Amino acid sequence: GKAVFAGENIFEMNEKRLMAFRRKVQMVFQDPYGSMNPRMRVYSIISEPWVIHRDILPKNRWKARVAELLDLVGLLPEHADRYPHQFSGGQRQRIAIARALASEPELI
Repeated sequence: GKAVFAGENIFEMNEKRLMAFRRKVQMVFQDPYGSMNPRMRVYSIISEPWVIHRDILPKNRWKARVAELLDLVGLLPEHADRYPHQFSGGQRQRIAIARALASEPELI
């Protein structure tokens, strides 16, 4: 089979093209707790795409952008210092959505 995004078969992409594709497409998993590292604070979970894709956002803007993303999904900026287990399932799902939005994808 094949999976096509923007006219290109993702199964035939080389490593460089696949990395660019992963930035454009983000997933929000059904079980947000299972998809988050329980040892990472929310700040680190949301900012992780910027560690991988360093050209998205300069590091001096990370804290403000995490606060913006948390606000966008209906959480408070101070929630960035907490761990996933300190949230309800719905709140964890919002954190997962904020993380997906962090890389400014074309498709979620």
